[in-house]
Amino acid sequence: MTQNINIGFPASASVRFLDVMALFYESIPYLSDIGFAGYGSWSINAPAALYQNFTTAYTHSFTLLSHNVSQAVSLFQPVLDKLAKLNTTDMTMSTYQESFDDYGTYFAEKNGTVAPVGGIGVCDNRLLDGPSLTSNTTFLRETLDIIAGTPEEHTYHSISLHGGKVFLDADEALSGVAPAWRKGYVLDIIARTFPEESNGTAVFEDVRVNKMGAMRALAPNAGSYMNEADWGNKMWKEDFYGSNWNMLSVIKRKYDPEGLFYCLTCVGSDEWEEVSSGALCRVNKTSSC
Repeated sequence: MTQNINIGFPASASVRFLDVMALFYESIPYLSDIGFAGYGSWSINAPAALYQNFTTAYTHSFTLLSHNVSQAVSLFQPVLDKLAKLNTTDMTMSTYQESFDDYGTYFAEKNGTVAPVGGIGVCDNRLLDGPSLTSNTTFLRETLDIIAGTPEEHTYHSISLHGGKVFLDADEALSGVAPAWRKGYVLDIIARTFPEESNGTAVFEDVRVNKMGAMRALAPNAGSYMNEADWGNKMWKEDFYGSNWNMLSVIKRKYDPEGLFYCLTCVGSDEWEEVSSGALCRVNKTSSC
């Protein structure tokens, strides 16, 4: 079954909205540990409405397997109880559950299965572990102020909630899965579109330095998801591979000694560089290209 929630605020109430978002972020480890997983999105001024006509909004569809509706309602209730204490009288909210008889029906009919395609802009992400979400709620709230951006920036966040088997297999010594995934409760993807008639330089700088800097400070011992990350991430080794880098480098040299398989941030790419002619040459061996 799925647990769905939609929350909207007037544009003038972004401070109270971010208080609500801080509550949801700090609740993520609890929700993951009891079995919820899925996707959500939020913005203080999204490029398009996220819920009804609200652009300052949060929406999610979380799945809870092997539970019925009444069980899911009971398990999610502690989050709603904390939300009620915020006394957000200008908040519009709807919450509902959906149950499905089998996986095929679930996949075909559940809310949010078909995601929208990406737009033109800048995105990056950070995996957030338990301490980053629960150890210092004041710091968490301050971080949300930064990564939410200003209304004029139309910053958008997509979050994916996970855990489960990925956490249980954390001690698998021969796994190539980045260690950050073994402790990351949520992947926060942050995105901004390019303003009209702009090359996007300022947008890149804002996401790379300001917003990702804040997320790194919040979760310094985490990492990022390579497939939806900033191509210009200068800390890509640490973020995408972590402590697996050395082991994967040894494997790369053994099975692909000529470097046939290459991408900008793949294992082994640090042994190559692009020279002025456009050729890809081994580092410090450009004369032989």
